[in-house]
Amino acid sequence: MKYYNGLNDIVFKNTLCVEEHKGLLKWLLESCLDIKIDNLILKDKELSKKTKYSKGRVVDLLIESDNKMFNVEINNRPHDYNNDRNLGYLANLYGKSIDKSNDYKKINSCIQLNITSGKKDIELKSKYLLVDTLNESKNIWTDNFIIYEINVDLLKKLYYNKDIKSINKYKPVIMLTLNKEELEEFSLGDERIMEYKDKVNELNSDDDFVTFISREEDQEKTENALRTIISEKNEELKNSREELKTQKTKLTKLNIEHARKMKEKNIDLNTISEITGLSIKEIEDL
Repeated sequence: MKYYNGLNDIVFKNTLCVEEHKGLLKWLLESCLDIKIDNLILKDKELSKKTKYSKGRVVDLLIESDNKMFNVEINNRPHDYNNDRNLGYLANLYGKSIDKSNDYKKINSCIQLNITSGKKDIELKSKYLLVDTLNESKNIWTDNFIIYEINVDLLKKLYYNKDIKSINKYKPVIMLTLNKEELEEFSLGDERIMEYKDKVNELNSDDDFVTFISREEDQEKTENALRTIISEKNEELKNSREELKTQKTKLTKLNIEHARKMKEKNIDLNTISEITGLSIKEIEDL
């Protein structure tokens, strides 16, 4: 049977994003962000709506700690809209922080951690800020809006190549990527990974959970297939329109040339217009 690891967002939410395993979550954030976290408060993951017409958004994980808001996203399916979607989540949080504070100096820092697979040409760890790119100073607009990204695919290669330094630093990320046998071996001698392993194995042995997650996967595959079909049809329609536009342009040029020749032979303008489809004024201007 398929083994669902922590890169599945549902497994992630049911292992690290629960009160009883906040220690694992704290370990993950401290490892990836190189910061010390004293206390974590799990928040409602549904972002508030501005109006009744706004679409509800549910993030993978939302945490408050030490005047900071942390949003964690598991990006295990490469889509071209992931960056825009995740940026929208963080911007929503930042806007809420401003709304709540009368003192702009006390605005919560909003930090997003993206644990990403299937995305090409990114470093092991990236940090994104609002930066002035026009001047050499590279001034930062604000320190309260930061996005970090961890490249899971590159990290997994370092794990297979036994890069001890990277493995020790990113243990809580690596454990999310492993299959059952790998996780069993990786957990030896580490109580935190064993705690995570036991929870993941428990989920994978729960028939109701596996049935639910399998149905979600099937639905995702169906939706992706429909997106592909729609995208292909739109591309075909676009090409057809461009081809039609090209043919129309060629036909117009040809009609103009015919109209010019008929006009030179003093053929009646109404007759020329009827044959070529050009207006009387267009013919007169030739």
